[in-house]
Parts: sequence; C-alpha cells; structure tokens
Amino acid sequence: MAGKQTGAADSPVVIGDEIPWADLRHSTGYNWSKAAAELTTVVKYMDLVVRNRSIYKSGNKAFTLGQMLQGSGSLYPYHAHASPELYYMISGEVEWTIDGETHRAGPGTAMYHKPYAPHRVTTTSDVPARYIWAQWAPKGDFDRLRDTRATRTNIELPPFQQGERRSRLIQEKDWLFPIGTPEEGSVEAKFRSEYLKARAKEPAVPCRPHFFDSVDYPWGELSPDVYLRTPMNTGDLTLSELRVEAGTDRILPPLQSAGVLHVIAGRAEVRTGSVAVAKTVPGTTIPVAAGDDVRFDVEEGPLLAVEFRYAPDGDTSYMARDYYVIEPMPEPPKKAHVARDLKFFE
Repeated sequence: MAGKQTGAADSPVVIGDEIPWADLRHSTGYNWSKAAAELTTVVKYMDLVVRNRSIYKSGNKAFTLGQMLQGSGSLYPYHAHASPELYYMISGEVEWTIDGETHRAGPGTAMYHKPYAPHRVTTTSDVPARYIWAQWAPKGDFDRLRDTRATRTNIELPPFQQGERRSRLIQEKDWLFPIGTPEEGSVEAKFRSEYLKARAKEPAVPCRPHFFDSVDYPWGELSPDVYLRTPMNTGDLTLSELRVEAGTDRILPPLQSAGVLHVIAGRAEVRTGSVAVAKTVPGTTIPVAAGDDVRFDVEEGPLLAVEFRYAPDGDTSYMARDYYVIEPMPEPPKKAHVARDLKFFE
C-alpha cells in the first residue's frame, strides 16, 4: 500500500492528498505498460488533463481504490480492461459512455464497468470533475458479501452531497465529442483488434445497469445516528453511502466481507479492530477487515463517507491484464489542463 499513514504507528489509514498525483504512464491502478509505450500522443494529452492516483491496495491485491480529477471540456477516450470497475462522482458534471450507453451525470452517481466493458468520460462542467474509482478481483464469494445489516427503511435525510442529482440518458447528437474511429493501421486500431479478441474469450455475465443514482435508494438506520444506503451491488462488490451524526461512540456493525471507507466530509476519530485510533479528514481511506465493527467519535459532523465491500477469493489475475485504448483522442482545449498540485479535497 502506498501513501503516508496517519493515526497510530501501525495504522493502515491513508490520506489521499498526501499522495502525489501520478502521470498515467506511471499509474499503478491499471496495467498501463503496453498502452503507454505505444500510445505516446494519447498519454501526452492525458497527462495534461487528468490527475490520477491509487491511494489504497489490499494486501492480497484483490482491491484498489483511487482518486481522479479530469479537466473541464476534456475527454478520457474509449478504453477497456479486464478488471471490473466502479466510479463514484464527487463533484462536477460529465458525459459517461459505457458500451454505447451515454448518461449525463453528477455528484451521487455511480458508474459500473463489467469486465472488458468499453467506457469513456467527457467533463461538461466548467470545473474539473472529481471522482473516486475502485477495481477489484471478480468472481469472489458472494455469500460472504451478502448484506446482513438492518433492513433498509425510508428515512428522510438531507442530501448526501450538495448538488446531488440524477443521471439522464442522452443521445449521440448531444455528446460533446463523438466517438472517434481509429484509422486503419493506427495503434488504436491494433488495440481495438486485440481488445475484441480478449473480450470474446470472457464468459458472459448477467446484465446489470451501468448507472446508479443514490437518491433512488432509501436510507436505513444501522445503529443510533448511523445511516447507510446501498445503491449498487454487482454480486462481488457493494457501494454504499454512510452518514454518521456528530457525537461519540457511533457504531457501524460488522460484516463478513472486507472493505474500505473513503471520507467525503466531516472529521472524526475512528477505531476498528486493525486501526487503534485514526483522525480523519476528507479524503481519508480506512480499511475495514471482515468481522470488524467501526466506531466513530465525530467531532465535525455529519461524517459522510463512501463504503466499498468486496467479495473474498476473487480472481486476482484480472487486475494485471492489458489495458486497451480504442479511440483516438482530440487535442484538449487549454482550459482542460489540470495543475499538478491541485488538491482533490480543498
């Protein structure tokens, strides 16, 4: 696991903004080695408009969590990889295309890419888009991921994030950039051919929605002043939003599966079975072992966090397979450039 630790001396907790942004060719979140070596023009442009970093990796290499910034008016071109992936919008607005389906999306929307699903992102807001992403080893033990917490009930709470909104499907004529077609003999055309062969070998999986809006799901109270809702469950990963009101000894009950919490807002002291005491700020990532509860003393509340839980015993070979960029990238406008020292959470 990379990154500066905080809290107790043996704490595995990390703070995202204490980890440097990585050029995409050096990013540890994907297997970029082959793509970066051959797609030099695309990588050059991407390193102007995207800031990316992986901030947490599980010890068994079955789960990776990262943060990404993408400049206004820029395109992250159509690409694909073997490992399943989830993005969760923090701020900004985007056009997100997955397997030909495009939505406009904003804070509180999650996007799911099944193995080898091609996807692309265009930032449509006047400010950079901010999102967190996760990749995981698929085909894990679903029974141990199954949610055993309190039944969800309709509880009225304020919006999880300011500006929270639903995604909406848009037509190709409304896209900021049409999908580019690789020229015959180009590197992108070669990658597309290799990608189609790799995807053809992947067993079919049940069809699941690509887009999830958290506002469509009810909150449940897990324990006094601790609320959670789960807008996404792929079978081998769940995404939940967590809200913990100010006060001491707030408890998130344990599950049989491991996971991480990524703090979006608020400040607290947190204790788990593997974390003695850690002070959190926005951007803090807290690993949670299977069977551990999490205890919060919330100093500035409410504490808002995104929780990922992943099924154990997944196929980690997916995490190291090749990455394919399958469309050319237009040169981004000057306004799309993102400073190298830009903070993810201000």
